[in-house]
Amino acid sequence: MCSVTDCDRPIYVRARRMCSLHYNRWRKHGDVNYTTTLYECTVEGCSRPHQARGMCSPHYMRWHRYGDPLAGQPTFYGDTLTFLRDAIERAKDGETECIDWPFAKGKYGHGHFVFEGRTQYAHALACAALHGPRPEGLEAAHSCNRGCCVNGNHLRWATRKENEADKRKARSH
Repeated sequence: MCSVTDCDRPIYVRARRMCSLHYNRWRKHGDVNYTTTLYECTVEGCSRPHQARGMCSPHYMRWHRYGDPLAGQPTFYGDTLTFLRDAIERAKDGETECIDWPFAKGKYGHGHFVFEGRTQYAHALACAALHGPRPEGLEAAHSCNRGCCVNGNHLRWATRKENEADKRKARSH
């Protein structure tokens, strides 16, 4: 048995008369009773053990991906629709500033969410609410050239060719 008090594990190293746990602690830290201090995540309200930069694994991954440990939080059903309805009302009231979509965004910055069982683009729904249903062969184009904007006053129905021309024109200035 291990020579450390209150340890009844079998001997791992005969010369030291210690089990593998105590032998490795002694070899690495010089103390058979060494234990690591578990620090908690520094994000307020989180008590998980920290992994990197003082944050637990989920908060570190959010910080790494979005630059904010609280970003990318799951949204509750209805939050996206409520935001979109408010944005449409603001646009009807004459809002001129961009209204940025704060939820999930695709590769090019366009906001999206699941509505009626399908993934929908938020700017397309905002455009339809202010300018009528989408005509065949047209897509929602941004006059502000910001994919995350859902202000209906910045949106119009345009052909793919017109939309691409607008993008090129915006990049050249």
